[in-house]
Amino acid sequence: MSLESLMCIANQNMKLLGFIDKHKNDNRPFKDIINQFKSIHQLPDTHFFYNQYAAIQFFYPFLVFLREKKLEELEIFVKGKSITELNHKWGLKGLVCHKPITELRELLRQLRNAIAHADIKIDEDLTCRMNNNKGDKIIDIKADDLLKFCRALNYYLLTKDETLKDL
Repeated sequence: MSLESLMCIANQNMKLLGFIDKHKNDNRPFKDIINQFKSIHQLPDTHFFYNQYAAIQFFYPFLVFLREKKLEELEIFVKGKSITELNHKWGLKGLVCHKPITELRELLRQLRNAIAHADIKIDEDLTCRMNNNKGDKIIDIKADDLLKFCRALNYYLLTKDETLKDL
């Protein structure tokens, strides 16, 4: 599933929750309310959806809300794993670092800080351009690669398998 599809689904869910809340005192069967929602908010066949705010919010639970103290205990962070040593499943082959970032720990710190505290722009081609709070370019990464990285990181947190064998 692509980032566009996930964002489209999240957007539809937000609209649906608002629609249900608006009709909470409606005596019609729920099925009729849902059918009315579907007629108003049709899901596009292409799942293309572009909303910078929704994209940034999507990455919060996967990158920002991770407890840094727990991450620092993991072997892959203690060893200072180089991002060049990670396989393609980590989604980092298209990563562009505008400042020296060689270790996974530093990459994650920069991503977290950019999302939580600084400046992110998402272009029409869904490239995330991240700057620090001084406006300096830090990282450029395609949204789908960032999604792969989030998936890989969370898989690693669950399995401790940095090769991502079953992902």
